Amino acid sequence: MHVIPRSTLMLWKQINLHLDRQELGQALEILDKITSKKIPIEPENFKIQLIDAYVHIADSLATSVESLPQAKQLILKSIGLLKNYKPLLNGDEKLSLLYDSISAKSFQMLYQIKNQIKVIERGEKRYDFTKIENIYDINETIQNSITLFRSCVQLAKTPDEIYSNRNNLAVSLSRVGRFVECLINYEENIRLIKDRPQSNLSWADSLYNIKEKYNLINSASIWICIAERYLAGIKRVDIPVTIKNQTLYNLSQVELELNSIGFELTQEIIIRNRNEEQTDYKEHPELRKFSIEHQITLSEHALFCNCRDSRVDGLEIGNSNPKDEQVLATIISEFSFARYLLFKFINNITDEPDDFTKTLFNNSSIGYKIEHLKQSFKITYSILDKIANGIIDCLGFTRIDRHTYFEDIFGHYKPQLEPIKNISLCALYSLSLELNQNNGNLKYFKKLRNIIEHETQLNIFSDGEIEFSEEDKTISTETFKQLTLNLMKLTRSAIFSFVFLIRDVGNEGRLITIDDVGITPSS
Repeated sequence: MHVIPRSTLMLWKQINLHLDRQELGQALEILDKITSKKIPIEPENFKIQLIDAYVHIADSLATSVESLPQAKQLILKSIGLLKNYKPLLNGDEKLSLLYDSISAKSFQMLYQIKNQIKVIERGEKRYDFTKIENIYDINETIQNSITLFRSCVQLAKTPDEIYSNRNNLAVSLSRVGRFVECLINYEENIRLIKDRPQSNLSWADSLYNIKEKYNLINSASIWICIAERYLAGIKRVDIPVTIKNQTLYNLSQVELELNSIGFELTQEIIIRNRNEEQTDYKEHPELRKFSIEHQITLSEHALFCNCRDSRVDGLEIGNSNPKDEQVLATIISEFSFARYLLFKFINNITDEPDDFTKTLFNNSSIGYKIEHLKQSFKITYSILDKIANGIIDCLGFTRIDRHTYFEDIFGHYKPQLEPIKNISLCALYSLSLELNQNNGNLKYFKKLRNIIEHETQLNIFSDGEIEFSEEDKTISTETFKQLTLNLMKLTRSAIFSFVFLIRDVGNEGRLITIDDVGITPSS
């Protein structure tokens, strides 16, 4: 471990003192002298940490309309410096985590600043990231942030590191409309560190946004669940005043929504709602408990509550077009079967004794038990291609090909898709970039699917946690199981985005309501 010289630490202390005092110009002057080598610094790789100060300054500048161009230039400079400093990592895991985290923040901020500038150019007053000018704008900006924050979550070692990077990943996912995945990431963080406020508040904000934008069920329980997370988020005394005030305002809006349907927001009703949910959950069939536990349901209610209303996959488009509903019904049918196969594999459920007893020379697993897992993965991935074809059919595009793959649709049909300024379409495009088999950061899903579909050999070993190797065609059952669960979560998110897209740009898009029976109004 390199000892950092006192002169470097003093410079870093001086920069941070200027930042604390909001003396941005003085901090920037020192940073520029260091990065231009007018002020020497050791060790050389400490310069990576300095980029975080550039990002901090840009963030402060971005709060002022007049300073947005300067903020943009600083972020572009940060991204350029990071590219130059990459050789300084030298395999250092801790430094790599810092590097990826700062890079991810830079791309996240670049996307936001660019959109803030566009808002000003249009004469609007407020930046709304759900207003998309062009879904293809996410490439090389916020999409890079998603990739890098996903890497940071994997590299992180401590609970605090995991929490912070996962929360930032969720923020980046929200900017491209992947709201269902946001809820999952925030929920995992809440389980990891229950009392930290960020993910509680962000979970509530995300569900509030989904409810308002996509006409989710207008039930008492959705507003009670949102209020519960808001209250959990602001109970910390160290929460910033601005965030607390905004949350209190949001809570007042939730109270108005509850009052409009005959409810009052009290601690008693929050506890009653949670108790009734837990009672209902215990009565669910085991398959449903499995689906809820792993967050792979296709129920709007299960996004926020696990009561009796989450027992079935009742997701609908609701635009009164039977052809659209038929497309969705087929997708849900296949997803539920893939989920059932995974449930049977994980719980070692077999209908009949295995009548195939061949043993391979390398002791890899074969037989119909492992086929449950393989087919679950393959069916789940194929649903993504059905979503691609569903977009073409439901939006009435003229077909270029008889069949279209999910990762290809945004290239092949770009002339038809580009004019659609829709955040849900952006969400699907973002996921397709991650899954692209050539350069996507999640390309291993397609690689594994292709081996299952086309190759004659995939060695699946029951011992250990062997990572998937495309070259050796090897994987362990534990890794395979986890990849299948992760793929189901991604596909579930894509299904919701598909539904939200068709609701937005389909036919008349009627309001969908489901009667809430989780709690009864207070007298």
